[in-house]
Amino acid sequence: MAISYIGLSKLDELEKFTIKKLSERSYKKIERYIKNPLVRLNIKKQKIGGNRHRISLNATATGSNARFSSVADEWDIAIATHKVFDRLQREIRHKIKV
Repeated sequence: MAISYIGLSKLDELEKFTIKKLSERSYKKIERYIKNPLVRLNIKKQKIGGNRHRISLNATATGSNARFSSVADEWDIAIATHKVFDRLQREIRHKIKV
């Protein structure tokens, strides 16, 4: 699997496990459309106020001849991961007309 995580060290162990599990599952779906994609996931954890953190994810998938990207911001890391990969898959399907 060619997934690189940037900013993963700022997360705790449960968040790391969640984001890795969900991104590996989504990587298999992306692999159906692009052969051997390179996926880069930028993770930013922003402390807005109080005890909550806002998660900002930026995913980029690079194929043999194209580059696709998507962005998602959310309070929950699982929802943000689902959103960013759903948007990435939608963009890939739209661009290659599958």
